[in-house]
Amino acid sequence: MSSGTLYMLLTLIFFETTATKSLPYKSIQPQILNGNQAYLGQFPWQVALSFYGLTSQWECSGVLIKEDWVLTAGHCGAFEFVSVDAFVGSVNDSRGDLRSFAYDMGHPSGYSSHPLVDDIGLLHLEEPLEINDNVKPIDLSWEPLGPNLNITVSGWGATNEYGGAGPSSSLFYITLSTIDNTECKKTYGEDTIRDEMVCAVSTGNVLQATCFGDNGGPAIVYTDGKPVLVGIASFVSDRGCESGDPSGFTRIGNFEEWIRDTTGL
Repeated sequence: MSSGTLYMLLTLIFFETTATKSLPYKSIQPQILNGNQAYLGQFPWQVALSFYGLTSQWECSGVLIKEDWVLTAGHCGAFEFVSVDAFVGSVNDSRGDLRSFAYDMGHPSGYSSHPLVDDIGLLHLEEPLEINDNVKPIDLSWEPLGPNLNITVSGWGATNEYGGAGPSSSLFYITLSTIDNTECKKTYGEDTIRDEMVCAVSTGNVLQATCFGDNGGPAIVYTDGKPVLVGIASFVSDRGCESGDPSGFTRIGNFEEWIRDTTGL
């Protein structure tokens, strides 16, 4: 039995100020571990988010679900921030074109970052995005997620767990298989894995996983060839992205009423 601990995927970059220069943080680059390179227009709902605090900046992924609404992980807004930049329409770097911005994030009433509960958030963009082949919302699925379901997860990657070779300049994606929550609890503990979470593992000969910086990114399934959003990347094991422990996601189906009421979908 594993003894991993849930670890949020947030990557912090502290500005070089007197107050923050000595903080013991290691910059860990965002990555999709051992992924396939995406082509332009393959994931037009992918959003790169840059959060700006008073003395720090951090990166998250997000999912465009309406021309002026982005769904992401709730813990992306766990720290106080001044603004968020939203970049869309590119697979060649983790920025793309700056298209819009937001100033606050909405959470479900039960949200908590410690312990991690209801890890989902909504950003209302100040300027609606212009929809085209490379920038478009994804449909959402409210159906329950069972085990042995193939999900596709996309994000910007590095070549190893700690980004030693630097982040990739391309968007990557992987396919994982969902597992039953009972199985996931064997890694993270009975009290950690909740009903609104779903875990997924690599099934191929080459280990694939989400990692630091992929937080808030989309987990999708294809129904009759049509992509639909089923989850949001949330956490990995504190033993590392290359440990083989399950990757964790938030089930969006558990938040249908909140998402519809907030966005008008």
